[in-house]
Amino acid sequence: MKDKILDSMQKFAKAMIGPVLFLPIVGMSIALTAILTNTTFVSEGGVIWTIGKFFNGMLSPIMGNLSILFCVGIAIGMAKKKKAEAGFTSLLVFLVFINAMNIFLTLTEKLAPADALRGSGQTTVLGVQILDMGVFLGMILGIAVAVIHNKYVSKEFKGAMASYGNSKFVFIIMIPIVAVLSILATYIWPSIANGITAL
Repeated sequence: MKDKILDSMQKFAKAMIGPVLFLPIVGMSIALTAILTNTTFVSEGGVIWTIGKFFNGMLSPIMGNLSILFCVGIAIGMAKKKKAEAGFTSLLVFLVFINAMNIFLTLTEKLAPADALRGSGQTTVLGVQILDMGVFLGMILGIAVAVIHNKYVSKEFKGAMASYGNSKFVFIIMIPIVAVLSILATYIWPSIANGITAL
């Protein structure tokens, strides 16, 4: 049992490395663009300033959407086979989750006003307002997809159901799981976030 837990932790750690290795490149590139747009060194509106603004605007969204990068990266890293399908499924699951949470927050009247997100514990992810779970959202969904993918990606059906096997079956299973997770997170995550803030 202990060996199995250690093995799972090692697989998770290796899966985490994939997305993490890209972050220094993005970070250094953004730092460089900050220098190029610093009006102490360059004139505002000039060629160098414009180039810096262009690349800064192009790269900054990566740092603002780390959760989806970790979701896909962890799912691919932890998948034992058909890694590309695991990555694609994780992307679908991420989209389903953020929209499920947004709809539930709306239905329960917990959605903060869009112009008052600061300090509300909510944020927008890919244009959808949800609880601010940061990279933890990507990690949770990435692990969930990887576990279900590894267990059911080889499942095949016959006859009319043949097209619903493999990764499609994984996605079908993930839909109710994501629905439940989005509802549970709505009630549980604020307490976890407060604990993280206290630490």
